[in-house]
Amino acid sequence: MLFMKKIILLFLFSFLTAQTDSGSLSPVVTYWKTLTQEEKETFLFSYITQVYETHTELKSSVGYGGITEWYYENRAEMVYGIFDQLEIVRISDMVQWIDEFYSDWVLSGKSAVAGTAYKKNLILLFKYCTDPQLLDIKNWLVTTTSKEVRRKRAQSARAFGVWCEKVGLEEFGFWKQIPVQKIEIQPQCTVVEADYIKALSQCTTTRDTALVEMLWSTGMRREALARACIEHVDFVSGYIMVPSSKNGRPRIVPLSPKARQSLRRLIGRQETGLLFNMTGNAIRLRLQRMGIPSAHAWRRGWAVQALRNGVSETSVRAAAGWSSGAMVARYTSALAGEIAVEEFKRSWLM
Repeated sequence: MLFMKKIILLFLFSFLTAQTDSGSLSPVVTYWKTLTQEEKETFLFSYITQVYETHTELKSSVGYGGITEWYYENRAEMVYGIFDQLEIVRISDMVQWIDEFYSDWVLSGKSAVAGTAYKKNLILLFKYCTDPQLLDIKNWLVTTTSKEVRRKRAQSARAFGVWCEKVGLEEFGFWKQIPVQKIEIQPQCTVVEADYIKALSQCTTTRDTALVEMLWSTGMRREALARACIEHVDFVSGYIMVPSSKNGRPRIVPLSPKARQSLRRLIGRQETGLLFNMTGNAIRLRLQRMGIPSAHAWRRGWAVQALRNGVSETSVRAAAGWSSGAMVARYTSALAGEIAVEEFKRSWLM
């Protein structure tokens, strides 16, 4: 009698957990979402235990055919698979290692955005294969047709491999051998002074002018401009505070006299609130309608102009919010020939 009650309860559970025809969540699924993590673990353990006991009783009482076969295919096989994964993979250990890798990455001063992307990729990898070897990882890399996605996946695995070797997890140290495909960087638009002058002529409002002056003066990303507030601007000292950069850290960006003047005209007597009252996407669309380059082209132009005018690489890096010198080195390399010509011209005039 007790055995039959178990069967009836499990069939009832199967019915309640199924979605309705309209696609809405079942009562059990809805209730599940209200449980705490501890309550979920208790419930899941009870369910897994009951499935195991029921399957064992079915085998001993009615044999392996009929309802026992159905029960194995629809319930027990999935539960046994969970047990197998727990034994092979040490899922909890893997999650903990990925979390520690991410924490060390951010604490070392590296980009939090890149660290988060690496963490997501590593979780995807372990979902694809619970005990990934070198061939498994290479197969996982090519499950996407995007060369850029494959490259970022490989970077994630390599970074994790380097970290594992560093902290003594030698079983994953071989991951650093994963090749990262280099992609050819296409020439990108970079704003020059002529573009700046032309853009000013396209401005029809005070806000347009302030936006162009800020792009030329600060090289700020459009999302940062969208979040910029009046209280972030120090008109006396001549800078704007960017509370949260792409690398997760705040920074100070100098403002040119023209940028400060245009901002004063824009805000009038306001003391608080958003500077532009625009979303990042609205800024992108406004630049398109004005027929001027994207915010990223202005950022590149700002960096090149600053380096050309003698601003140190350290200062450019700090104002841009770059966590490494790689980006500055790219612009310095692009300017090397031009700077060499100018230096030789000056030497000939001596």
